Amino acid sequence: MRILTHVPHGTFPSESRLWLYPANRRLTENEQTIALQALTEFTQQWKAHGKPLTAGAAILEEQVLAVITNEADAAASGCSIDASVHAVENLTRKLNAMVTDAGSQALDFFTHGLTLAYLNGVDNAATAFTFQEAKRAIENVEITRNTLILNLQATRLGELKKVAVGETFLKRYFDAAEAKLIASASLA
Repeated sequence: MRILTHVPHGTFPSESRLWLYPANRRLTENEQTIALQALTEFTQQWKAHGKPLTAGAAILEEQVLAVITNEADAAASGCSIDASVHAVENLTRKLNAMVTDAGSQALDFFTHGLTLAYLNGVDNAATAFTFQEAKRAIENVEITRNTLILNLQATRLGELKKVAVGETFLKRYFDAAEAKLIASASLA
C-alpha cells in the first residue's frame, strides 16, 4: 500500500481509531503535500472536550485521506469527529480553489455514506464506488472476485488492509451474477 504519512509519537497501535475519506480521483503530488500539511496541522491541535488527542494523518494509495487517533489517553467525541469532517471539507474547498485548468476534474472527498475502493488492474489506481454501485460493477465485470479492495469501512487501524473482493460481503453479488448467467445460458 502506498502511504504518505505524518505520524507523530511513533507507530499507532492497531486498536487506534481510524477515519477514512476516499477521493473521487487520485491526488496530484502537490495536492498530496497540501492535504498532508493541512491534516497534520489539524491533528496537532485536535482536541476532545479540551483534552489533546494523540493523532496523525496519512494519504493512502494517493487517494484516501486517513485520520488516526490513539484513544488510550483521550477518546474522540461527536464534536471532535465533526471537527475532522469539517477539516476535510475545508481542505476540499482549498484544493478545488487551486484547480485552474478547465479540463481538470474537481476534487471531492466522500465524507458521508459508505464507500469502497478497489485497485484497478490498469495502473493500480484506487477507484472509489458506493455500495449501490458495487452490484453494477460486478455485473459489468469491472471488478472480479480477485480484485483487491481496500477496506474503507475500517474503524480501527488494525482493520485497514487489502483483501480480494470475493472474500468480502460482496461475494453475494458474484454468486447472484453467476447464477443469473447460468440461468440465461440454460434458456438459450
